[in-house]
Amino acid sequence: MTNTNLLNNSESNAMARLVNSMVTRPEQPLTALKAVVTNTEIEGFPETLHAIQNMTGTLCLHILLPHLPGSRGRSLTVRAGTQLNLVLTALGQAVEGTVAEKKRRLKITVGIVV
Repeated sequence: MTNTNLLNNSESNAMARLVNSMVTRPEQPLTALKAVVTNTEIEGFPETLHAIQNMTGTLCLHILLPHLPGSRGRSLTVRAGTQLNLVLTALGQAVEGTVAEKKRRLKITVGIVV
C-alpha cells in the first residue's frame, strides 16, 4: 500500500469515527471503518452499537471464495477467530483481554464515546 493510500484510508476512517461519535442509540447505524492494512471493507463489521453489545467470544470461521475473473473459484481464504478478534485485528488493535474489554476497545476505535 502506498503512502497516498494509507493517508486516504486514514482520512476515511477518521471521517467514519467522527460520524460514529454522534451515535447515541443502540439501533443507530454505524459507519464502517476500513481495514488498516488492506483499505478494504471489514467482513463482520458491526452495523450498530447494539451489534457491538451483542458480540461474543464465540469462535467463528470465515471462508471467502472470491469470484474473480479467471479464478474459477480456486482461491480460498480461511480466517478463524472470534468476530471481535477479527474486527479488532483488521483495525490494527490488540486482541488481548476479556470480551468486555475488547468491546470497549472496539467502541473507542470506531469512534463511539464511552
